[in-house]
Amino acid sequence: GNVLSAMEKVRSAVSEGLQMRADAKIKVRQPLASFSLPLKGIPEEYHSFILEELNVKKLKDVDQYSLDTEINDELRKEGQEREFLRAIQQKRKKMGLSPEDRVTLVVGDTTGVVSDFFNAFKKELSRVAGVEELRFEEGVEGETFLLDEKTIPFTLVVN
Repeated sequence: GNVLSAMEKVRSAVSEGLQMRADAKIKVRQPLASFSLPLKGIPEEYHSFILEELNVKKLKDVDQYSLDTEINDELRKEGQEREFLRAIQQKRKKMGLSPEDRVTLVVGDTTGVVSDFFNAFKKELSRVAGVEELRFEEGVEGETFLLDEKTIPFTLVVN
């Protein structure tokens, strides 16, 4: 097929999907289950680009465009993890840290739900944000992060 028309289809699919996200008021950082679109004329090798741009798990081949805006617990948690990674990256930038700097993440909440949330993506925190250690303690001053309507304070200590 024609590469140009394939790219045009990809671009319009992506802008269609982003528009649907905007209409549904769902940030791109929140993963969604699927995006349905006419896949005819869009070669397989472009599929991953669409998946990434729209942050969806899979594409469904149908006549009409539609976005699955149902957010189950797993997707919601993944979205919150992405949000937090962004918050911690901003904090690192604010502190003027370089990528090599390792940090301890101190979270100002000692409830099980909160520690479970952070412990669940420890590897990611380490890989993406240089977090070497996690601590949970009351009375932390610093940035805040919204987790399930609850405001969680956190700060970083350079190791």
